[in-house]
Amino acid sequence: MKIYMFILFLMLLHQTVLAQNNTFRRDYGYIQFYKEGKWESPTSGDNTVVFNANQNSDIIIYTANGEKKTLRGISDAKKDTNKHGVSFQYRLMLDEEGHELQMFFLDDGDTILAYNFDSEKHLIMIGVTH
Repeated sequence: MKIYMFILFLMLLHQTVLAQNNTFRRDYGYIQFYKEGKWESPTSGDNTVVFNANQNSDIIIYTANGEKKTLRGISDAKKDTNKHGVSFQYRLMLDEEGHELQMFFLDDGDTILAYNFDSEKHLIMIGVTH
């Protein structure tokens, strides 16, 4: 009986781990850059982000101009809430040039994605899901 309980426990644990890493995508209507202390005008277009693209939970960004960027996950996702009550997830990523990024994924209905993309702490914001 103990062996059956142990096998059942392992099966449930396996399903829980799989549920946390399901691949999903979001389509965003604009991309906006923050450079030299100010936000540039937003550029509209079809931008697609695939989350948990593989076993490492990498993120792949397909931009409206046809570029593909892969961000390698280097930490587990963590959840938090800011002082305004907005809940979000965040994690450390590594871009294709080897820069560490702090990525944020807001949990509200108007999902926004923002991350530092270079050593000067510039930001990219991709927002408003289709």
